[in-house]
Amino acid sequence: MTPLLAAVLISTSAGQLSLGGLVDFYGSYNSSHPALERNFEPGTGVAAARANTFSLNAATIDVALTSGPVAAHVVLGAGDSFDVVHAAEPEGFRHVYQASASYRPWDATTIEAGIFPPHVGVESFFTKDNWNYSRSWLAEWSPYYEAGVKVSQTFDEHWSAQLHVLNGWQQIVDVNEGKTIGTQVAFTTRGFSASFNTLAGPENATDPGWRLLGDLVLAASPTSWLSLSAAVDKGHEALPFGRAAEWEGAELLARVHSTRFAIVARGESFRDRVGLISGFAQTVSEGTLTLEARPEPVLIVRLEGRYDRSTAEAFPAHVGLRKDQALVLVGASASF
Repeated sequence: MTPLLAAVLISTSAGQLSLGGLVDFYGSYNSSHPALERNFEPGTGVAAARANTFSLNAATIDVALTSGPVAAHVVLGAGDSFDVVHAAEPEGFRHVYQASASYRPWDATTIEAGIFPPHVGVESFFTKDNWNYSRSWLAEWSPYYEAGVKVSQTFDEHWSAQLHVLNGWQQIVDVNEGKTIGTQVAFTTRGFSASFNTLAGPENATDPGWRLLGDLVLAASPTSWLSLSAAVDKGHEALPFGRAAEWEGAELLARVHSTRFAIVARGESFRDRVGLISGFAQTVSEGTLTLEARPEPVLIVRLEGRYDRSTAEAFPAHVGLRKDQALVLVGASASF
């Protein structure tokens, strides 16, 4: 029903009302000591955006109302993550992560309209829902939210599909008259899941060229203490004068876990051939190791080390830019 843990469930004359919330706080150390105190370039760094400081990553209020087959869901928040991900949106939407209404005409079919989480990628907007605290580059350079209408259909216990008609690639307010089409085909069985997700549509206010994305996500739990996840992305966008931008990336995650503790390793490589998505023509690689403790079911504490290296000078430094950086992060999130 909600990506956050509902703390209060109230029955009303209109149905059931659930209330929840989240506080996510972090501290970071960047060995490059960037002059603007930012760990990443503008538009990225949805987790741990600020360097060499303690800061609020997110504080949210989550409200969901369900009445039979009809539901409404609103998630409002503030903090560094909202500032980063909504930098291009009008002021009125800066604090909205989700605002959607859904209708289930049949048990296997759901229609949802509004602003809602994306169907692409292996990582989500909220740190508590991910294995690592910081995000992979595949997550940073794909949508964290979508605005439009989607239809979800379950066929049986294993197969499902989705169809999306959206304003654009992470756009609440559309920048052109075109619409972006998204699809998903998913398979789930015991200990394994796979989904193939797509986005296709014009994403530029002046240029009619379409942006295309194919996103494959795999997850497996071969034992009770080991979980694996992987994602592969391939993107293409037509540019003026017959040119095209291409990008591709892959990431692999492994999580060794018990009830209260976990160790997570993530490695990835991302290639942006002309710099359309990342801002630099580059191949960037990243390795992250995260130690996690859950002293209480609602509390997650993580200590994380991360190293990034690019073929371009893409990372903020004390003076100018450099080709690599090392980060140490500590983050804590409490959800209710």
